[in-house]
Amino acid sequence: MNLASSRANPHERQIIWDGLGLSSPFSGIGYYGSRLYEACVESGRRLRVTTFGKDVPPFVDANQLLTIDPLKVAPFGTRNFFAKAGRLKPVFSSLCYHEIKRHYPAVTYHGLSNINLPVFVKPRAQDRFVITIHDIIPFLKKDLSPLSIQTRILLPRVMGLANAIIVPSYWTRKTLLDVFGGAHESKIHIIPNGTVTPAHQLLERAAVANEVTCDVLSVARGEAYKRLELVLEIARALPTLSFNIVTDRAGQVRLADPPKNVKIFCAIKPAELAQMYQTSRVFLHTSLFEGWCLPAADAVMARRFVIYVKGTGIDDVCAFASDRCLALEPEASLDSWVEAVRSNVAQFQEPSASAHKVTELPTWRSCAEKTLKIYDSLL
Repeated sequence: MNLASSRANPHERQIIWDGLGLSSPFSGIGYYGSRLYEACVESGRRLRVTTFGKDVPPFVDANQLLTIDPLKVAPFGTRNFFAKAGRLKPVFSSLCYHEIKRHYPAVTYHGLSNINLPVFVKPRAQDRFVITIHDIIPFLKKDLSPLSIQTRILLPRVMGLANAIIVPSYWTRKTLLDVFGGAHESKIHIIPNGTVTPAHQLLERAAVANEVTCDVLSVARGEAYKRLELVLEIARALPTLSFNIVTDRAGQVRLADPPKNVKIFCAIKPAELAQMYQTSRVFLHTSLFEGWCLPAADAVMARRFVIYVKGTGIDDVCAFASDRCLALEPEASLDSWVEAVRSNVAQFQEPSASAHKVTELPTWRSCAEKTLKIYDSLL
């Protein structure tokens, strides 16, 4: 572990984030972690973040990183295994905490990615553990994918170890209580994800005109439950409308044969994405499950009309702009989706700044302040 550059007093309780997944700026956890970390730093708090090798979160100062080398910290005889498996959630977190215990007398350890707490290392009585559970979608799906199996095994252990559980929405809280009962209810805290303000979006955008250049925007990863194929079906049914789809590499594979009116983007810069929100007419989100839905929040803040599937955490987001959102049932037909998109694109008018209650959406600063209060309450 690289401790030489640390400016923190090692004898004080340290707030340490589990850094798994935070090095990818285009992932949901990478975006969430970067925004929350920056807001915590703006609030005057110092946080340290664990990392392996080159998997460095770009938003963390070098002197706040705790670099773990699995070849040095793994038990003798297991180093080759840990060098390969060290980036798996249970292995990464347990290796990090095992090494942290050797250097700090007391820590608050926060995993930000659903199941990344050190469940395979004996915890010290003086340490505290926080987990952010964005959703338990892998637990709810009927398939037995590796992630689903891993979640089913680890999540009960993680919830038992955690002193505090942060969730972004009432739906995530409800699903946790439905699946696991009320034993952990007192530990669950609802802290909505933050939202970038319109002024911040304007600063991030390239300095170009704001004219509408696309009829429909969709932003989603390539998981099956996001139903990106449905977006293509809607686009095929509306050939005169233009569609932009922002996704990851898995999504590109799913969208291998798009119609001519669809453009697919992957790994675009934040400024480019912010511009796409501002220059589209309708935001389309066909996902069956959302713990919160940061893309929908960005669309609401950009004052776009949102068409989405009701019944999960995205309801919390769209409640802030109910006059500019349309919720469809999970089983809605293709014809219903096509008509919803067609009619709302046709009715689109550039909204005024006061078109709906965007100022009521939570900010990353409020998210950080509530998170820091939880850390302090566990001392």
